[in-house]
Amino acid sequence: ISNASVSEDSVLLVDALRVAGISIEVDPEGRMFRVQGTGGKVPVSKGTFFLGNAGTSLRFLTGFLALGKGTYRIDGNDRMRERPILDLVAGLERLGCEVVWEATEGCPPFEITTCGMMGGRVRVSGGTSSQYLSSLLLSSPCAGSVTELELEGTIVSRPYIDMTVEVMKSFGV
Repeated sequence: ISNASVSEDSVLLVDALRVAGISIEVDPEGRMFRVQGTGGKVPVSKGTFFLGNAGTSLRFLTGFLALGKGTYRIDGNDRMRERPILDLVAGLERLGCEVVWEATEGCPPFEITTCGMMGGRVRVSGGTSSQYLSSLLLSSPCAGSVTELELEGTIVSRPYIDMTVEVMKSFGV
């Protein structure tokens, strides 16, 4: 990835992906990342992930970890602990994951236990965050069986969903 955004969020995501066993090299200026893909497999069976206040990273990482086989603890800073993720997690639970909330239901910190995303049909609210849908879209091709996402309501931030679909198409999905 060239001309990457250098921010606290990207640094936290790189750190989290490394905890997940993903090999990432970063050039000295931090503007180029070389990521060794794993074909949708999470190399580790357990890990603790701290994402500060990086909400997008939290949502996409949670969907990725659902593909793993193990137990993963996800947390963030005090502000992150107020940010909802319930709609995404509810979808992942319907796809075979188990979640235990440590404090406020629907917000980090939580622990996700999975034997790999099973696949199947999931209803997803389109009105809360487009990132929930994008997370499910990005992970579902690696699920154990066909995954069908049925949208409820109006989709917020439709351009981001379109962007997710276009990126997936560029990678052959």
